[in-house]
Amino acid sequence: EEIVFPTKPITLVVPFAAGGISDTLSRAIAEVSKNYLDQPINVVNREGGSATVGTNEVITAKPDGYTLLFGSSGELASGMHLVQAPYNMDSYTPLCQIGSMRGVLAVNKDAPWSNLEEFIAYAKERPGEVTIGVPGKGNVITLVAHNFCRQAGIELNFVPFQGSGPVIPALLGGHVDVAILNVPEISGQYNAGEAGILAVFSEQRIDVIKDVPTAIEQGFDIVGGASHFITAPNGVPEEVAQIIRDAMKKVTEDPKFIETTSKMGYEIIYNGDTEACKAFLKDWHETAGEIYKELGMI
Repeated sequence: EEIVFPTKPITLVVPFAAGGISDTLSRAIAEVSKNYLDQPINVVNREGGSATVGTNEVITAKPDGYTLLFGSSGELASGMHLVQAPYNMDSYTPLCQIGSMRGVLAVNKDAPWSNLEEFIAYAKERPGEVTIGVPGKGNVITLVAHNFCRQAGIELNFVPFQGSGPVIPALLGGHVDVAILNVPEISGQYNAGEAGILAVFSEQRIDVIKDVPTAIEQGFDIVGGASHFITAPNGVPEEVAQIIRDAMKKVTEDPKFIETTSKMGYEIIYNGDTEACKAFLKDWHETAGEIYKELGMI
């Protein structure tokens, strides 16, 4: 017989407090999904334990498609090296990827470099002297910065801050030479001429900062930032999983969702292939593990 789904509201758990990127995106999905599902999606914030509280709540929920996680590559992969999570990489099923929040290499507006090549040449001549502000020690965006250094063959002096908020005034005030930030955190200052951006770590240019070249365009095949997945407990019936995927694909193609996310500088990358999503997360888990080991963090 044909499965009828959903017959009641779906809970989408965000493992962080209200107001962050995951929360904003989840609420945009919930709003637009009303056009494509017979029942509403209710967004619930379950912060705590470096995202393990909310993540574990979904992973251990009944696998009926009514409890889902808006999960990022941080808590689903790289973060597992740093926190004692009660689950592992095989404990959940990423139904589909929604998109990614890309990182940029930002500089003071008076910085002496106008592109990545000039910056790398400068840093190579002064190993360990150039300071880079990062929003924490082990988060995804900081790992992107370390990965950039590895691939560019440079050694920067990392200055960790408590989140991205304090990084921006430090950069604008010249207290750090460069910074790694998510696109929406610095696009306003960039567009107002208060900061420069040497590169965006994405597959293609981002609309909200469309004159900034990608690192790939400048000869460095580096893409990075948090990727987001609609994630379920293992064992959701395939017909139900496919109904959710189909709805999410329509959400990502909806003009309203596209408009909301492009204003944020978010990159929509829908991928409904669970195996490809798993492979992506395992690959990121491995890369992160290598970097953490080099840093002596694990």
